[in-house]
Amino acid sequence: MNRIKIKILFSISFLIFISCSNSQVQKNKIEKQIDIIDMQAWINLMPGGPGSFHLSGEYEFDGTENINLSLSKITVYSENKIIYEISSADFSNESHAGENIKKIKYRFNIQPGLKLNEMIRTVEKIEVKLIYDFDGSSIEKIKNNIYVTRAY
Repeated sequence: MNRIKIKILFSISFLIFISCSNSQVQKNKIEKQIDIIDMQAWINLMPGGPGSFHLSGEYEFDGTENINLSLSKITVYSENKIIYEISSADFSNESHAGENIKKIKYRFNIQPGLKLNEMIRTVEKIEVKLIYDFDGSSIEKIKNNIYVTRAY
């Protein structure tokens, strides 16, 4: 009787291990497919209103598979110091898929812009971490050396 229990326990453990490892393989595959195409950052310092920080960009991934992937958070930092943590409520994320869906392209944009803080006022370049939600786990992609332009 104990041998049967051990075999059942071993079989269940093996199935759980295979399931977790398949999830990790799928997550790694999706992570490699995400391509950040473009990213722009600027500070609006024009007269007539308070200054604001803006960020926009595009990313794409393979559209031939049915993937449940969403951009859930954006972190902006410079020299390993966080400047902004932006939740999905504070940016738009729109799909731009054509008829021949080999790649699904998304464009994100922070509107109407974020209130300036002291750190962003002085930096020349930033790093941006895009955090995606994929079936309950996170995938992070980082874009380095993004110049912050200023509009006067």
